[in-house]
Amino acid sequence: MLGVRIYLHSLRQVFGNLGAALRVSGLLYLVQTLVVFLIGISVLTSLTDFGALARSNFTFLRVAAWLTVTVVTGIWMAVAWHRFILRSELQRSILPPFPRDSFASYLGWGAILVIIALFLFFALGLLGAFAARSLFATSPLLAFVAAVFIVKIPLATILFCLSPALPSAAVRENLTIGQGWEKTRGHILDILIVAILLVATELLVDYLLGYLPRVFWLMQVVNIVLGWVYWAVGISIISTIYGHLVEGRPLKA
Repeated sequence: MLGVRIYLHSLRQVFGNLGAALRVSGLLYLVQTLVVFLIGISVLTSLTDFGALARSNFTFLRVAAWLTVTVVTGIWMAVAWHRFILRSELQRSILPPFPRDSFASYLGWGAILVIIALFLFFALGLLGAFAARSLFATSPLLAFVAAVFIVKIPLATILFCLSPALPSAAVRENLTIGQGWEKTRGHILDILIVAILLVATELLVDYLLGYLPRVFWLMQVVNIVLGWVYWAVGISIISTIYGHLVEGRPLKA
């Protein structure tokens, strides 16, 4: 099945090129992580806890600084990893070159995708909340599964279908989101399988983490490592979708 092959190929891109992946993103990801801790946020989801923000005496400038560093380093890493996968570009320097020629376009398409994601999350979230509420009394597990299949998997599928504009910007091509959709819409079921496999992997990892001792420093290290792995796999999936469905590259998996 094409969806399984895309997913396995993406995993192989990360774990078969682990040294290159760390060279491309390791230091920049460390900067991101240090900034998160320096401004008092232990995990990204803390941004939804406005009470915690108030208790931590957060200021607008601190949050703006965090957001700026996160976006700039995130695009920097993503473009470098796209270029390694799609163009075999890998610098010997400690940092990949800053993508001056593609930063603005990547940021623009990324911002549009974030807006689309927020709209879809709100719309799908309402359906998911209604379904989960209806099923919770019968089975909390069934309510959780329903929410995942109504919200998370469709959201990931649609965003993957719209994503080719990002690697296109990274390799200095001019594919728009609409043109990317034209290339992927005929494979939406395959991309749905990719989304299901990705979400299933995340749920399995979360389940296995439940067996770890609840030691603060250990959980922080695990979260940092897993955050990087999820990032690398996600960018690899987007790159693989672009490489195979847009550029016609063969899959090894």
